[in-house]
Order: sequence, then C-alpha cells, then structure tokens
Amino acid sequence: EHNICVRLDQIKDHIPRMNRNDKAMIFSWAFAMERQGDGALHALGFLKGSRTSGYIFLSCRRQIPHYLYALTACTNIEEYGGCMRNDQTSLQHEEANYMRSTEIAEQGWRNYTPKWRQMMDMKLVRQRKNIMALLGRIFPDGDAPDAI
Repeated sequence: EHNICVRLDQIKDHIPRMNRNDKAMIFSWAFAMERQGDGALHALGFLKGSRTSGYIFLSCRRQIPHYLYALTACTNIEEYGGCMRNDQTSLQHEEANYMRSTEIAEQGWRNYTPKWRQMMDMKLVRQRKNIMALLGRIFPDGDAPDAI
C-alpha cells in the first residue's frame, strides 16, 4: 500500500508541470488503470528495484485502445491531446451513435491517429513526446523516492 501511495503522489505532484499532451496521456493511463480494479493496485504496488516505472504503463498499455470510444465520447481528452481516433474509427463511432447501436467495434492500436500512436509508443523515449518519456520525467530515478 505504501508504494501505491508514493507513486500516485509522485504523479500528482508532477501534474502542474505537464503540458496538455502529457495530461491527456496520463489521463488515458489513469482511465485504463481504474478499470483494472485490483489489478491496478498490483501494478502500482510492485516492489522497488524489481521493475522500473515503465511497468506502470505496461500493465494497461493494451487496454487503452479498447476505451477509445469512451475516452472520446465521454471525456474532454481530445481538448488536451488532440484527435485520438483515426478518421475511419471516428466515422464508425458516429455511425454507431446515429444508429443508437450498443455494439462497439473492436479497438486496437490501428484505431489511433498517428499523433496518438506516437504518444503511446514505447520506443521513442528520446523524443520526449510519448508516455514512456513522460514516466521518465515523473520518475527520473526509475521510481518514487520513498518507494520500498
């Protein structure tokens, strides 16, 4: 429980220094983490030294695209991070909404706009524009200073 609290405090303390894209990325992460229930607590409570802060993102990386419709239709995330869904996905969502369909098509990485694919990419740390670089800025030593 201690590690969970100090890691979340570290993220919260960094929010005032985040730009709009960073806030959108951390919100999408938090949105997906919340839906993991107890799994989120496990991911946030890993032991110091056994993993790096990137593990916090890895634990929900695959789930975030599944929430594209909810993130874009029910939140203002796109006001911060720009258009999240590619044109085809946006059209599918609009058509489903118009038809009052309760079925949502399977979502994946291909449904992101190129900008969001870059923001959620784990390989472009040097560019400082993706979530792994953001986590590196939040946890410059790899973890919260008080984690045990």
